[in-house]
Amino acid sequence: MTHARSSTLPGDHKRLWVKAIQLGQIRRHLKYVDYWQAQRDCEALAGQLLEAYSMEALHDFSFVAIPRGGLFEGVEADMWRTLIAYGSIDASLAYLAGRQGMNESSFRARLETFVEHLVAEGLIEPA
Repeated sequence: MTHARSSTLPGDHKRLWVKAIQLGQIRRHLKYVDYWQAQRDCEALAGQLLEAYSMEALHDFSFVAIPRGGLFEGVEADMWRTLIAYGSIDASLAYLAGRQGMNESSFRARLETFVEHLVAEGLIEPA
C-alpha cells in the first residue's frame, strides 16, 4: 500500500486542528445574513444617517466599513484605507503625514497607536 505525500507540514496539522476547534466555538455566535437582509439593513442605516445629518454634512464625512461591523471616521478612516493599500506603517507614513499636514516623526506616534488598537481588537495581525 502506498501513501500519497501530504502537502502539509507536520506543524500544519496541529494548527489546523486548533483552528477547527476555534471555528466550532465561534460558529454558534454567527448569523448568516443574505444579500437582501444586508441591503435592508444598509437602507435603514442610511435613513438614520439622513435623519441625524444634512446631506451637505454627509458629503464631508469619510466612512470605512470594517469587518466587525464598526466604522472609522476622519483621520482613522484615512489611516485604515492607507494601511490596507500600502501594507505597512513605513510605507503609509509619508502619504498620511502629507495628507494631514504633519511631519512624519509627529504623525508616526499617532499611526503606531492606531495600529496597536487594531491589533488589540483583532482586526489585524502584527507582522
